[in-house]
Amino acid sequence: MNQYIIFQGDGMPDLPIKSEGGKTPLMLAKTPNMDFLASKGQFGLVKTIPDGFEPQSDIGNLSLLGYNPREVYTGRSPIEAASRGIKLDKHDVSFRLNLVTFDDRRGRWFLDDFSAGHIEPNKAQELVNALGKCMDVNSPFEFHTGLSYRHTFVWRGGRTDIKLEPPHNLQGRDTYAFLPKEGHAKCLVNIMERAREILEAHTVNQELERLGLKVANGIWLWGQGVAPKHIKPFEIHAGFKGAAIAAVDLVRGIARLAKIELIEVAGATGFIDTNYEGKGEAALKALEDKYSFVFVHVEAPDEAGHMGSLKEKILAIERFDSGVVGKVVKNAYRFDNLKIMVVSDHRTPIATKTHSSHPVPFAIWNVSDSVHKNNYRKFEENTAAQTNVFYSSGPELFFNFIDRQSS
Repeated sequence: MNQYIIFQGDGMPDLPIKSEGGKTPLMLAKTPNMDFLASKGQFGLVKTIPDGFEPQSDIGNLSLLGYNPREVYTGRSPIEAASRGIKLDKHDVSFRLNLVTFDDRRGRWFLDDFSAGHIEPNKAQELVNALGKCMDVNSPFEFHTGLSYRHTFVWRGGRTDIKLEPPHNLQGRDTYAFLPKEGHAKCLVNIMERAREILEAHTVNQELERLGLKVANGIWLWGQGVAPKHIKPFEIHAGFKGAAIAAVDLVRGIARLAKIELIEVAGATGFIDTNYEGKGEAALKALEDKYSFVFVHVEAPDEAGHMGSLKEKILAIERFDSGVVGKVVKNAYRFDNLKIMVVSDHRTPIATKTHSSHPVPFAIWNVSDSVHKNNYRKFEENTAAQTNVFYSSGPELFFNFIDRQSS
């Protein structure tokens, strides 16, 4: 039986950092397992973000699973809503709700932190529930709790033509310049302003302030969309059943929509402190349990990139390599027909703290391949470019990986 596993290190690639002599976090990190894959197998670059799309994780992950975003994509939040079992009628609009930290500068609200200091889940849920309780019984607006700073806001019978910038693009900037100006968007602006009043007075934030931690004194709505279009079940799409290991609602939502089985891992947080070893062990067990396809997602490098922390990004990459990728690579010869890929959905450069559309490196190793290369190659952006191996889309790479024509 053929088996396939994809390790997706979210936002792992970067751009040259001047202070580091033009090196990237991937160049600086110790990654013996990804280097092994790059040295033994096919190594190059892939364009995960199609022209005309923003470089976001929803687009990148759909692409890497072989789905064409032009055919199935309706917005980020509806995918996350699917993960939470939130039902959307055809006229409903779902928004991602970030709990954020605002800095009041003489009445102008600057975004200090798009994640409210990666607020603890129990505190976050208490705050979002408090917002929901302030809504009138007949209100078309609903607040749904998620994980840490990531939540869902639903506008029943809402509007889809409202432009809202992702908050990770706005850190340190005056948010008033990015509030929607359309007349029918006024209700959303009013809700965000009202949320500031409620959250600033909440006991959770008073406690966080006493502890010297960042407060969640506001919300930012973005990533809106209507109910997702039909996504072909993965078994039909790829020709076999699949499993996914992920902590964040975005990837879990894609899995649910594609009928990919979700494998739970205790301690998986969607942040730098996630249970890397647990994800690696779960991936290995999934292969032992004869799953034909396993998709393993780790959010940590992306979060470090948004924080602008080189130290944390290198640490996240190294833990991804050793705790997740290494667990399978070191046991790969136990499986007769296994192919392994390591890749990312997009780059999250330290310098900009947001995503970029630049192609990303990938490496594929067919464990049963009788021809084993012995030349050492570092898994990083420049070496990948020098191979001149390039895929113009995520679906092209995916179907090549599973040895099948596009469905």
